[in-house]
Amino acid sequence: MMHHHAQEAVTSSGAGWIVPALVLLLIAVVIAVAWLLTGRERGPDSSASSSDEPRPNLEGQIMAMLHQAGRPVSQIEISLALDVPAAKLASALEPLERRGWISRAWDPAGYTYSVALTDTDSGAESAS
Repeated sequence: MMHHHAQEAVTSSGAGWIVPALVLLLIAVVIAVAWLLTGRERGPDSSASSSDEPRPNLEGQIMAMLHQAGRPVSQIEISLALDVPAAKLASALEPLERRGWISRAWDPAGYTYSVALTDTDSGAESAS
């Protein structure tokens, strides 16, 4: 009888690893599926996909940010605040500068342009 109980203890304790292993496997599968779904929604390179998406009224957002700041703002600050890649921001600033609504000055200390509103407010209001 003693031998039989010892064998049951070994058998039941030997199989005790199956449930925790299955739980870990299930957690790993859930994490993998969530990771794949998140990656698929953002695309393979989230920064590349966000630069391809059309940005509604980016010029208006830039002008509003400059009005709210009330001071010159670096292109890097604008890029980070609006979550716009630097190249896309630069191409959005060009028409604003051509219209005379903003001015850009190179800031060698920050290795970026400083963007400021000009005194011409007539066009700036129609951008926002």
